[in-house]
Amino acid sequence: MPIDDADWERRVAELWTRLDESIDFVARMDALVAERSPGEARGLYERGSAHDSVGRTREAIPLYQAALVDLGRPREAVAVSLTALSRYLPRYNRSVARYAEKIVVEPGG
Repeated sequence: MPIDDADWERRVAELWTRLDESIDFVARMDALVAERSPGEARGLYERGSAHDSVGRTREAIPLYQAALVDLGRPREAVAVSLTALSRYLPRYNRSVARYAEKIVVEPGG
Protein backbone atom coordinates (compact mmCIF):
# COMPACT_ATOMS: atom_id res chain seq x y z
CA MET A 1 0.00 0.00 0.00
CA PRO A 2 1.47 3.40 -0.97
CA ILE A 3 2.35 5.75 1.84
CA ASP A 4 0.22 8.84 2.42
CA ASP A 5 2.87 11.58 2.15
CA ALA A 6 0.78 14.19 3.97
CA ASP A 7 0.17 11.86 6.92
CA TRP A 8 3.83 10.82 7.01
CA GLU A 9 4.95 14.48 6.96
CA ARG A 10 2.53 15.24 9.79
CA ARG A 11 3.89 12.40 11.91
CA VAL A 12 7.50 13.45 11.24
CA ALA A 13 6.66 17.06 12.19
CA GLU A 14 4.96 15.80 15.35
CA LEU A 15 8.02 13.74 16.28
CA TRP A 16 10.27 16.80 15.83
CA THR A 17 8.19 18.62 18.47
CA ARG A 18 9.22 15.89 20.93
CA LEU A 19 12.98 16.15 20.34
CA ASP A 20 13.70 17.37 23.87
CA GLU A 21 11.57 14.77 25.63
CA SER A 22 13.13 11.68 27.10
CA ILE A 23 12.20 9.35 24.25
CA ASP A 24 14.45 7.45 21.89
CA PHE A 25 14.11 10.10 19.20
CA VAL A 26 16.43 8.47 16.66
CA ALA A 27 14.77 5.06 16.98
CA ARG A 28 11.36 6.62 16.46
CA MET A 29 12.59 8.53 13.41
CA ASP A 30 14.13 5.32 12.06
CA ALA A 31 10.74 3.61 12.45
CA LEU A 32 8.98 6.38 10.52
CA VAL A 33 11.61 6.33 7.78
CA ALA A 34 11.28 2.54 7.51
CA GLU A 35 7.77 3.14 6.15
CA ARG A 36 9.27 4.75 3.03
CA SER A 37 11.22 3.16 0.19
CA PRO A 38 14.77 2.22 1.23
CA GLY A 39 17.35 4.78 0.18
CA GLU A 40 14.79 7.52 -0.49
CA ALA A 41 16.32 10.98 -0.11
CA ARG A 42 13.61 12.36 2.18
CA GLY A 43 13.97 9.51 4.64
CA LEU A 44 17.76 9.63 4.56
CA TYR A 45 17.68 13.35 5.24
CA GLU A 46 15.27 12.96 8.18
CA ARG A 47 17.44 10.21 9.68
CA GLY A 48 20.55 12.36 9.23
CA SER A 49 18.83 15.31 10.86
CA ALA A 50 17.68 13.15 13.77
CA HIS A 51 21.22 11.90 14.41
CA ASP A 52 22.63 15.40 14.04
CA SER A 53 20.07 16.85 16.46
CA VAL A 54 21.03 14.46 19.26
CA GLY A 55 24.75 15.10 18.81
CA ARG A 56 25.58 12.11 16.61
CA THR A 57 27.08 14.13 13.76
CA ARG A 58 29.41 11.37 12.63
CA GLU A 59 26.43 9.06 12.08
CA ALA A 60 24.50 11.85 10.32
CA ILE A 61 27.11 12.63 7.67
CA PRO A 62 26.77 9.45 5.57
CA LEU A 63 22.98 9.82 5.67
CA TYR A 64 23.18 13.40 4.39
CA GLN A 65 25.64 12.25 1.70
CA ALA A 66 23.37 9.43 0.57
CA ALA A 67 20.39 11.80 0.40
CA LEU A 68 22.33 14.21 -1.81
CA VAL A 69 23.54 11.42 -4.08
CA ASP A 70 19.96 10.10 -4.35
CA LEU A 71 18.90 13.58 -5.46
CA GLY A 72 21.57 13.57 -8.17
CA ARG A 73 23.84 15.96 -6.28
CA PRO A 74 27.09 14.01 -5.77
CA ARG A 75 29.26 17.17 -5.71
CA GLU A 76 27.33 18.46 -2.71
CA ALA A 77 27.73 15.05 -1.07
CA VAL A 78 31.51 15.36 -1.43
CA ALA A 79 31.33 18.91 -0.03
CA VAL A 80 29.44 17.62 3.03
CA SER A 81 32.11 14.96 3.53
CA LEU A 82 35.00 17.37 3.29
CA THR A 83 33.34 19.95 5.52
CA ALA A 84 32.73 17.30 8.17
CA LEU A 85 36.27 15.97 7.83
CA SER A 86 37.75 19.43 8.27
CA ARG A 87 36.51 19.53 11.88
CA TYR A 88 38.65 16.52 12.74
CA LEU A 89 41.84 17.66 11.02
CA PRO A 90 42.60 21.07 12.56
CA ARG A 91 45.84 21.51 10.65
CA TYR A 92 44.02 21.31 7.31
CA ASN A 93 40.76 22.85 8.47
CA ARG A 94 40.79 26.02 6.39
CA SER A 95 42.13 24.40 3.23
CA VAL A 96 39.66 21.54 3.26
CA ALA A 97 36.75 23.87 4.07
CA ARG A 98 37.68 26.20 1.19
CA TYR A 99 38.01 23.25 -1.18
CA ALA A 100 34.59 21.96 -0.12
CA GLU A 101 33.06 25.37 -0.86
CA LYS A 102 34.70 25.54 -4.29
CA ILE A 103 33.41 22.10 -5.29
CA VAL A 104 29.86 23.42 -5.10
CA VAL A 105 30.47 26.98 -6.31
CA GLU A 106 32.91 26.63 -9.21
CA PRO A 107 31.93 24.70 -12.35
CA GLY A 108 34.28 21.80 -12.98
CA GLY A 109 35.52 22.31 -9.37
